[in-house]
Amino acid sequence: MSTFNSLLMPVTSGRIKHPSIERMRAIAESMRAEFHILEIDLRYESPLKMLSTIERLSSDLLVLPTAIVFGSRAQELMHKSPIPVLLVPESPVPRKFNSVLVPMSGEIRTSHALTLGIKLASEFAVPLDLIYVVDPETVSEECPCPLLSFLDDAYHEYPRMLEELIAEASPLTSIEEKASIRDFHFCTGEAAREIVNQMKKRHTSLVAIEWHGRLTRGHARVLKHILRQAHCLILLVKTESHVHFRLKVGKDFAA
Repeated sequence: MSTFNSLLMPVTSGRIKHPSIERMRAIAESMRAEFHILEIDLRYESPLKMLSTIERLSSDLLVLPTAIVFGSRAQELMHKSPIPVLLVPESPVPRKFNSVLVPMSGEIRTSHALTLGIKLASEFAVPLDLIYVVDPETVSEECPCPLLSFLDDAYHEYPRMLEELIAEASPLTSIEEKASIRDFHFCTGEAAREIVNQMKKRHTSLVAIEWHGRLTRGHARVLKHILRQAHCLILLVKTESHVHFRLKVGKDFAA
């Protein structure tokens, strides 16, 4: 069974034969999914037409050119969309997937972005990499980062910690699907810069990111930087839970 079955993409009049359309058609074919286009200019038209078409076609993935996402109507559509959003850059996107990257924030217990990332990596038979970036300036006694303590005091427990992280973040994926996970990269620094660096280093084909549905909330600054720098597909998956997970390290394992 495919992760996505029906893709919907808005197209401005006169751009039906644009190269990005053909690239997405090929990607949809590789996903074994239907590909629909709707002629609409989101610079001037209300997104209600797109939303009603999503419902009518039972689409499960909305495809948008990255170039338009900073417009007010496109942002309204992304905010109201009941389905994940796949952003396509202007630069050519290879039809063949190389790898998937999922940034982990530690902000929620269940990561829908990780779940979809794992399923897509498994479906395309490519590796999936996780990245966890911590800004040392934001870590304090009131808001500690358990991974920093882990690296200092419990390095030998790394495999168990990683297994727990993945089990809590993506409980509905199978052992076979989780086998696509290749690497967990932990680093400190500025989140957007580190994520973009890893995207380039790993020749990432798709980045799956959890977000709050708006480019003005939460980690919007980080997301905007990634969108402006990305030369690959970006899958935005809305957060549905705000429950913080806590990784057990050190003595907690004995509890």
